[in-house]
Amino acid sequence: MEKSILIVEDESVVALYLKELLTKFGYPVPVIASSYDEALSACREKPPTLILMDINLKREIDGIEAAQRLRGRFDFALVFLSAYGDKTMLSRTEPLKPHGYLVKPVNDSTVLATIQTVLRRFTDEQSGLSSSHEDKIFLRENLYYYPHRAIVKHGDKTITLSAHESCFMNILCKKRGHIVHSRLIEEYVWPMESVSDGTVAALVYRLRKKLPEDDIIRTVIGIGYCLDE
Repeated sequence: MEKSILIVEDESVVALYLKELLTKFGYPVPVIASSYDEALSACREKPPTLILMDINLKREIDGIEAAQRLRGRFDFALVFLSAYGDKTMLSRTEPLKPHGYLVKPVNDSTVLATIQTVLRRFTDEQSGLSSSHEDKIFLRENLYYYPHRAIVKHGDKTITLSAHESCFMNILCKKRGHIVHSRLIEEYVWPMESVSDGTVAALVYRLRKKLPEDDIIRTVIGIGYCLDE
């Protein structure tokens, strides 16, 4: 099935930028909606695989309520667009368990990485490889990974992962206890990109700097990486 994307954004410049970027990289964007009513009509016409929803729709129904109403009728991956500093608004999105967030102003690489990761995660959910209702994955004592929210919690501390970091953690968790070859990681995390030999190592280095213990991810020299059981 073709993976289509519905953009719900009332700033025409942002909406057109997103459509042109996504279309350029092979993601069909048949419709741009600027309100809940337009989004509902588009979903009835052809339910999208992913909805890119602006939180601050300047209408009677904002993006959060619009997403909630649409979720009651259709099954889709959800990514919210928000302005920097929308912390109060973002807290309202938690019950919806969105697959990702993009903070304005956005750029090409961030948008593409997020969309790639979210579509992969949503496909896994649909095929039964993971669950959108999955709460958390135990890593170590007092340390949990929340794949649906792309965060790691260490006690009361929340560590936010990038789209690529989250995708990397997802494949390690799925193959936990087994070595995941670096080439497979490249294909999974960057499915539409050609990356250099040191890209995976650089990603692991940045992720280890974020995590409270740097030996959570085990390096198998010359082969790949492993998350031990």
